[in-house]
Amino acid sequence: MGVAPRCETQAVAEAEGVLGVAVLVAGARLLYLPAEVGDFPWAAPVLRGAVLAVDLQQPVDLRVEARPVGAEVEVGDAHPALLLDPQSKFPGGYVKLIDDPAGDGQWQVQKDPSLMRVSYGRKTGRIGADSTAGWIAHVDEVHNKAYIKRFQVEKLGEYPDQGSTVEVYTSGDLPYMEVEVLSPIAGLKPGESRTVQRWWLATTTPGPVREVGEVGAARQPLECKAEKDGLRVTAQFGVFAEGSAVLATAAGDGKAADTIATFPASPASPLVVDQRIARPKTVSLVLDLRNANGTPLGRLGSVAVPGAPKEQVAAAGS
Repeated sequence: MGVAPRCETQAVAEAEGVLGVAVLVAGARLLYLPAEVGDFPWAAPVLRGAVLAVDLQQPVDLRVEARPVGAEVEVGDAHPALLLDPQSKFPGGYVKLIDDPAGDGQWQVQKDPSLMRVSYGRKTGRIGADSTAGWIAHVDEVHNKAYIKRFQVEKLGEYPDQGSTVEVYTSGDLPYMEVEVLSPIAGLKPGESRTVQRWWLATTTPGPVREVGEVGAARQPLECKAEKDGLRVTAQFGVFAEGSAVLATAAGDGKAADTIATFPASPASPLVVDQRIARPKTVSLVLDLRNANGTPLGRLGSVAVPGAPKEQVAAAGS
């Protein structure tokens, strides 16, 4: 089993005028939801906290939505976050798809990086963003539990809702939010299907999430600062698999070289790094996630050693 199970949704046209959504995990079809093409969108029942929905219009807009579940979590305690594209065509990096001034206070843009953090105020609103980061996070900031969706962005694809790859909807009636990932628009003829891949991940980390990779989500990416007697290395992650995080020097090709420190890592608890080290001879440091057998699962982050020549740092990262 890999770091995360593979889940796919397919928009399927099985006959003229008949459209449905097939849900697959690891290649096995778990659910097929047929519907008649009409003028109104429909939504499937709640499945373990996720809502699958498709707008039954031409062309097809396939989306997967999620809502926080559990009576112990108040909706206002959960904060969706997404990375805005610095090259966005939208002023400020996002567009209001429901332009109700009453809900404007819910949309909070933080700088460095340009991060949209949503604070639910029980006002009706919807925003879209042409984010190319390939992730959106939903964090319960009371219990520090994070639900994250990773997805691939088709840069040449035509996306709905003015080019939005992700959206957040807030309900002013019932207390809930929707975190949505959109696919490019595609027309389907009878017998045709289209596969959209998503990675649904869970971990433990305070918010907001600022970066997401294949094996973890960063509240604070790996940092290295010079101190009087050496260096101080810090980071805060939520990981997607059990194992250990290994801080190491990096060779010229970027591969881990000498191990500096090892930290237990689990999706059940935040990974916090705060390590003082002697200045290494290499120009960069890396933090990798390994499983219980020591097999590398992926890289959580890398950072240049302060004071290293820029040309050496560039060579190590190439």
